[in-house]
Amino acid sequence: MAASNFTFTAGADNFTDNAGDTLTAVATAANFTNGDGPVDAGDQNDTLRFDGGGTFNFSNTITNFETILLNNDAAYTFSLSNPNIGSGQTLAINGAALTTGT
Repeated sequence: MAASNFTFTAGADNFTDNAGDTLTAVATAANFTNGDGPVDAGDQNDTLRFDGGGTFNFSNTITNFETILLNNDAAYTFSLSNPNIGSGQTLAINGAALTTGT
């Protein structure tokens, strides 16, 4: 299975992965903003990776991601809404890189 990569920018980002492959989208607090979206990962097993902590409001911006990867030992705050996770779907949050408890 092929893989696609997408990196959020400081501007407004809209993206739909129609390739039928696995997608890794990379974001930071500086480049993932309320102006982003929609970002639709499409089919397959897709990951939204955060490189660095921050506050992230997904509202209606992301759909069809199966995993959120917290890639650094930092503080993260997320706001999710129903459209982020489709009916019958799951969203796993991988925090294996988090080592500092607060």
